[in-house]
Amino acid sequence: MDQDALQRYLDKQEITEASHKYVIGLDTLDRDMLLSVGHPAGTVDFDGMFAGTWPAFVDWVIPAHQALLFHNHRVTNLLIDLDGDMASSRANVTATLLIKQPSGDVDERRIQARYLDKWARDSRRWVITERKLMRDLRRTTRIPAADFQSRFIIERH
Repeated sequence: MDQDALQRYLDKQEITEASHKYVIGLDTLDRDMLLSVGHPAGTVDFDGMFAGTWPAFVDWVIPAHQALLFHNHRVTNLLIDLDGDMASSRANVTATLLIKQPSGDVDERRIQARYLDKWARDSRRWVITERKLMRDLRRTTRIPAADFQSRFIIERH
């Protein structure tokens, strides 16, 4: 393998790991991990739910997820196009959210979406400079409060 091919492989691997680091940071509500994935001047367009800088997004998304009973995100089918110190990627994302309603019932939301990202290599690592979320499908199932305890065991501490 020539050096250029090896560097392209390493760059793609680093972007892949950063993509996974984002969802792990989101699911563990790790602010520092989330901030490390995006450029401080990077922008986020979260499909009408949020638009702004990467740090402001992190400060918005953490409290939004703290209010949930449960959340889990998965990134799959990641495609990366490299262009020197710039890159673009697209990935499928699936999210499962459990949201307690004022009635005591719980909504189980399953979301299918895509991340369209632009990346830049700074002096140390690849970071997201632009993220666009495009939701494809959202399915909500209402679980009556009386059934929730018998149907779900939340084991995350």
